[in-house]
Amino acid sequence: MRVRAVRRHAAERGRHGQAAGTGGGTAATAGRTKVTAALLVLAVLLPIFPADAVAQSVAAGLYNEANTHYRRGEYVEAHEKYGQIAASGLRNAALFYNLGNASFKLERIGEAILWYERALRLAPRDGDIAANLQFANLVKQDRDEAVDGNVVVAALGQAYRMPALNELSLAVSAALLAVTVLLIWRLRLPDKVRVAWTVATALATTGLVVAGLFLFSRVFDAAGDEEAILTAASEAARSAPDAQETVVFVIHEGTKVAVHREEKGWVLIRLRNGLGGWVPRASVTVI
Repeated sequence: MRVRAVRRHAAERGRHGQAAGTGGGTAATAGRTKVTAALLVLAVLLPIFPADAVAQSVAAGLYNEANTHYRRGEYVEAHEKYGQIAASGLRNAALFYNLGNASFKLERIGEAILWYERALRLAPRDGDIAANLQFANLVKQDRDEAVDGNVVVAALGQAYRMPALNELSLAVSAALLAVTVLLIWRLRLPDKVRVAWTVATALATTGLVVAGLFLFSRVFDAAGDEEAILTAASEAARSAPDAQETVVFVIHEGTKVAVHREEKGWVLIRLRNGLGGWVPRASVTVI
């Protein structure tokens, strides 16, 4: 059985979405539920081993049940079912997107942004995920301060983050394979095609170096401070990891922060504008 989602145009998102943030019509801008045939999704994304057959069957059943609840407007039940699948360890952009939509319908803006962020990391070129994340960021109480005032710098930053890590890994593997094949081919290469071989080898080697450096840079960035979303309704950031310390600033759900370190059940966070403070660990969730 193939289940298709209802698509909404971007203009429709803009017209009706604002009511969601105020509790009127809930989150029309959450867009379509990114529903595919659950069995197909799970067949592609889960390892095909006999020992996992029962787990796959259970996950497929939960996914179908969640989709049905969502279409009926039963968002609490849909959120619960999607959440059970995510808790099993499955990492899938469509699943995370649907969790974001269900969270948005329930007016859990911070949680919705968290799941959209997670989905976008797995599918960085998905327009639906990006559009819903953008709208959710507009609905939340705190506004993100622009860091890149230069349009060119902002565009370059977006292009840098566009390829997913698995895509970069695949590119490195393909380039390495191409170089290896060309070097082996060189041993039996006729003289008349040596120029073509030289050009092809130079291109493959350049691709390998560029893709390798790109992958290394992205992995190095990912190994730095973790990014997290404030999922509590609001939180006072303090000057030290103690509830009696001075309040530095107050943030609200949905705000993205960088987590520097953890101490005594508190985490030191930093906003995009550089302002930092300590908040309870339970108030933020790492993307």
